[in-house]
Amino acid sequence: MNPETILDIVLSSLLGTMQLSVYATCVIWRARKYRKGLHHTAKGLIALFISMLFGIFLPIGGFTFLDGGSSGTRSLIIGLVICPIALVFALNGICFCIFLNGHEVVKRTLFSETKVDLRDPETFIDDPVPRRKYVLTSIVSAKSQIVIQFESLGTEGDLTSFLEDCKKELNH
Repeated sequence: MNPETILDIVLSSLLGTMQLSVYATCVIWRARKYRKGLHHTAKGLIALFISMLFGIFLPIGGFTFLDGGSSGTRSLIIGLVICPIALVFALNGICFCIFLNGHEVVKRTLFSETKVDLRDPETFIDDPVPRRKYVLTSIVSAKSQIVIQFESLGTEGDLTSFLEDCKKELNH
């Protein structure tokens, strides 16, 4: 085996392991931690698609179609540069949800969970502030100094209904 073949095996193994570990993390997180509410699933799926283009299809094309396989190593290197960036955005989008759990608003991400108690008298919902094409909303607990902030631009789910439910819980 020549050194380029060994490098190709190592780089493709690294790229494949990276892809599979992120896919497994997303599936496991969605199965265990996800709750229906507000989420960023579409943004995460778009990022996963981009990571597949640069991490799977580009190297396959480099080894099979371009220059009879001599550009495969270059394709792997390009995939290793672009793919991790897309995978970070995919994890950020897929492993994210905000939901109402009784009288608490819960924001879950991959590594954290933030809760704001709506029955606390020092909790308030910052009125949505229009900023160009999106609306920025904050749920603030002054007592515990916790802020859950999200924008409407990439958020999926019924934002209006969610805020109305939060305001109902806040008034009880």
